[in-house]
Amino acid sequence: MPSYKDYMVGNLSNAEVILDENANVKRWIKDLQDEGYEINRYAVDILEIFGGVYIKGSHKSGNIFFELYFNPVHFASGEFDRMDTFNHYAKDILFPIGGAWDSPFYVGAKGNYYISDCSCLYYCGDSFEYFLQNMASEKIEIKELYDYGKKISIESLIMELGNVTELNSILPFIMESVQKGEYQIAVENMAKNILEVEYILDATQKQKIIDLLKSYNEGYDKKLIEDLKKQNNGFLLQ
Repeated sequence: MPSYKDYMVGNLSNAEVILDENANVKRWIKDLQDEGYEINRYAVDILEIFGGVYIKGSHKSGNIFFELYFNPVHFASGEFDRMDTFNHYAKDILFPIGGAWDSPFYVGAKGNYYISDCSCLYYCGDSFEYFLQNMASEKIEIKELYDYGKKISIESLIMELGNVTELNSILPFIMESVQKGEYQIAVENMAKNILEVEYILDATQKQKIIDLLKSYNEGYDKKLIEDLKKQNNGFLLQ
């Protein structure tokens, strides 16, 4: 069986490592199964090697801010109530393997890796080696799968616009995108259809849509925002 040391390369080569000598992986797995989590072979393999390992970035590693602690009970015990939602959006069955700060890590039965901040879920890679290097990099590459705050914001907008006759035909499709976790697609389609039918939003509604579009950083449609701002009716939008 390989050692955790075999994985300490690349971004992890100069990281600080602390071992929990009291780690009891079999007990952790049993306790989490008792709570309802479903174990998978990827989680077993990882915890047999990394269970109880704490990895912390250092000045030498180039990223002093990361920390990885492979204690799934510490991060995920008592949090099973959100797993139906996470499993739905991941299209997988997730088992916790550890975490960073207050964010649990999961590996799915399909071998994919995820990180959560409790109200959100992000895809982080399809191999453990990539996941480790990704979590220890200065710019983590993740894909949003679920965001409770965005979901509620978009759903509330859909409800507010439900009485707009010109939008009745498109709103069910936008809601379908929301249920799939395709928030960016949902809000972009909402904005495009509002512009197409020339429906004038009130300033609050418009600001909500613009804020949602901007939440995707470099991935948002700047022209779409500019077109929305032209409908500002005298209100100053950010």
